[in-house]
Amino acid sequence: MLKNEQGRTSESKEKSDARKDQGAEVNFWWVNQGKSKGKTFDIEKQKGIVSVPQREHEMRTYPQHWKNISELKKGDIIFHYTKKAVRAISKVVGDSVVKIKREKDVFEHENGLAVKVEYFDIDEINYQDIRPRVTAFKKTLPQKYSPFNCKDKVNQGYLYEFSFEGAKEIREIFREIYDKPFPSEIERYFK
Repeated sequence: MLKNEQGRTSESKEKSDARKDQGAEVNFWWVNQGKSKGKTFDIEKQKGIVSVPQREHEMRTYPQHWKNISELKKGDIIFHYTKKAVRAISKVVGDSVVKIKREKDVFEHENGLAVKVEYFDIDEINYQDIRPRVTAFKKTLPQKYSPFNCKDKVNQGYLYEFSFEGAKEIREIFREIYDKPFPSEIERYFK
């Protein structure tokens, strides 16, 4: 295992090279879309986006879990968590962050920033199945701004950096429960 600049351990260079997509390393993300009883997930899935509010002031004052939208790049993989389960996986297909208008009745802020993604439905993975395994990969996640808190519960917030090791663990849980792989478009990142 290697340590990166954030102090996290990571897989070997050879394994990392195997996850390259069109010449760029693929990153993994965790998004919480549970606000408004899952409406965020439904709306963003329908539009093929992930989005954060756009405020009047500069992005440097945003919480880190909103700033992360500017870190997404084409080919990155996102695990979508809502209603206490991972319900979809997506692949970033947009090249950049774009400004959008969001539904007033669902979102607190009408103006937003979004990135285009392609959603892949999966049979849901309940958090009760994930939680016992969080400690197995938590050391590979950022110590600050992690999707999980010190009690291995999901943190409040929107978009968090995830890890290849965490993604592999979620994949293994999925295979144990459903005896099938992720959709082929996602599964290829694990070969």
